[in-house]
Amino acid sequence: MSAVHLSQLRATLSFALLAGALVLADRSRLRIARADVARMAWLGIAGLALVQLTYFLAIDRLPISVALVIQ
Repeated sequence: MSAVHLSQLRATLSFALLAGALVLADRSRLRIARADVARMAWLGIAGLALVQLTYFLAIDRLPISVALVIQ
C-alpha cells in the first residue's frame, strides 16, 4: 500500500470514527450555521492538506520513526 493510500485511509477512518462518536454523543452538534459553511470547508480542506503535506515532507527528510513521533 502506498503512502498516499495509507494516508487517505487514515484520514477517512478518523473522520468516520469521530463523526460516529459525535452522532452517538450529541447529534445537534453536527449542525453548522450557513454563514460558517465556507469557512469550515476551507479549514477542513486546507488543514487536511497541510497536515498531509508536512507528514510527507517529514517522511522524506527524517527517519520514519522520528516523523511518526513528531506527527
